[in-house]
Amino acid sequence: MVTMADGIAMSMLKKYWEFFLPAPGLSFVTSDNPVMFGNNQSEYVGPEHPLSEIYMPLRKDLALVCTPLTKVSSVAERIRCRNLIFQFDEKETARFNRDLVCGARRYIFADLKSKKLVKLVSDLKDNEQTISFDGFGEGKIII
Repeated sequence: MVTMADGIAMSMLKKYWEFFLPAPGLSFVTSDNPVMFGNNQSEYVGPEHPLSEIYMPLRKDLALVCTPLTKVSSVAERIRCRNLIFQFDEKETARFNRDLVCGARRYIFADLKSKKLVKLVSDLKDNEQTISFDGFGEGKIII
């Protein structure tokens, strides 16, 4: 487990870190499995994979997203922006929360209860993000 954590940490350090705020009036949820790994090209990437995107809510109003450098437009653009904190719109906040609910093992944590959140949890209740390993020690995320 320690070796795996070291590899994940090294992978995260090679990514571009950005912080996000939820849309005004909305909050991020979290779960008993609060860190999500993903990739638009395949659902089977592990946390150490260079193309995996890692995102996690830090608080109800702040989330960290670690993006592969290949997805970032350019170093010049990053330097020009000099901004690491961005705000999601309502659709992006909902997608972020949906992904976190989808990856939960058993519990979802939110700062308020809503019918919309209860329905989302109910709709996604048998999904779970797990890490499995192939014969070469490569981690893969299965949702």
